[in-house]
Amino acid sequence: HLDGVLRKNSWKLQGILNGIDYDLNNPERDPLIPVHFTQDDLCGKVKNKVELQEKLGLPLDERVPILSMVTRLTSQKGCDLVLENLETILERSVQVVILGTGDPRIEDSFRYFAEKYPGKLAVRIQFDADLAQQIYAASDLFLMPSHIIPGPSPFSFPSRKSSPGPSEPGDCSASSESPPHTAPWPCRSSFAANRNSRGRIAAQAG
Repeated sequence: HLDGVLRKNSWKLQGILNGIDYDLNNPERDPLIPVHFTQDDLCGKVKNKVELQEKLGLPLDERVPILSMVTRLTSQKGCDLVLENLETILERSVQVVILGTGDPRIEDSFRYFAEKYPGKLAVRIQFDADLAQQIYAASDLFLMPSHIIPGPSPFSFPSRKSSPGPSEPGDCSASSESPPHTAPWPCRSSFAANRNSRGRIAAQAG
């Protein structure tokens, strides 16, 4: 109903699309990322991955997909869903990068897993806008958990840096038969929360 009212009165309405600055977040000239790239030539993205691995102390391997999350570390943002599924994800041939601050209990939980899985999980409990851009530019998959459907802006930052957004939620075993990852771009696969989860957690490679 609201859609119809807004369309009927569009001549007297003005608004700003909920999104991002595409010029500022342009991987072809973003000054915050080490190597520039385009959607037609992702070689620079692979170099960004290696730079990020070195920066965060992860093993240098451009063939291993990086699954990342940049968010407030709170239950509302679905971080409890990530913690419930994190060990299952880390059993796969992936590296996981998490950046953010929030609930001290959730921060400590991510620190615990980082200590338990060195070389697989890098956690930075801090607010760092520059590092966030580097993570977007280096990641193969972007993890976006939520107890609610998030707005478009969180999807826009990683997708602008060619890190695909989430798929529809489904079975936790969704990508178990995916082909091995090869640089510079992963095969289509997805992670999703199991049906008993209280919210949704998903990441998709394009």
